[in-house]
Formats: sequence, C-alpha cells, structure tokens
Amino acid sequence: MVQAELEVPFAELYGERLAALPLKGSAGQLAFRIGLLSTAYETVAAARAPQDGVESFLVGLARGDVTRNVQPDQMGAAIRAGFARMPR
Repeated sequence: MVQAELEVPFAELYGERLAALPLKGSAGQLAFRIGLLSTAYETVAAARAPQDGVESFLVGLARGDVTRNVQPDQMGAAIRAGFARMPR
C-alpha cells in the first residue's frame, strides 16, 4: 500500500486508543474513523466489525482492496476507480 505523507495530529495521538474502546453508536463510529486517520489505520480496520456499508468500504480501503466492496456514494466510486488503475 502507498503510505501517504499526511498526518492528523489528533488521530496520531488518540486514534488507535479511541478505536480500541468499546464505544457504541455514533461515538464508536467516530472513534473508528479517527483511528483510520492515524498511521495505525490497518490495525484499526482489522479490529473493527463493519457496522454498515460505509464502514465495510472504509475497512477495504484501509486494507488496500476496495474491489469486493460496494462503494457507498460517488466519492467511493471515484476512490474505487482510482484503486483499479493502480499497478499491483
């Protein structure tokens, strides 16, 4: 996977720990997304059972494979198309 040179300081400091908390509902969804913005995104994605189609897509994206997931919207479709064009 291509490593982005983008850091989100809050996510770096708290993302992985927040994602590991047993939070439910919108708090759990937010913690998961914050965790995905950290460099521990693969660990965070592997630990999450997707709650909906969007989360399933995000987990696939974190793993570098969105080909098996249905894109949730037009942005997801664009991301999926971009991944399809990347050399493997």
